[in-house]
Amino acid sequence: MGRERVRKVLLRVVGTLFVATVYPIGLYLWRPGNCCPGDTMMLSLYLARGIFLWLAVPDPAAHRILIAHA
Repeated sequence: MGRERVRKVLLRVVGTLFVATVYPIGLYLWRPGNCCPGDTMMLSLYLARGIFLWLAVPDPAAHRILIAHA
């Protein structure tokens, strides 16, 4: 398996982890009494990061800064 293929698989896995963790954590936080604005904001950032990692899969070299930040 080439480096490029491994990089694309890892981007998909990490992007999926970012998106998949938002829902269970969100269910806990959005109960009455558990939610604070900072937690909700961080969940939205993780969701956006996961989506943009998925979008970076076709050309990882063009999205190096996003990948390094994630």
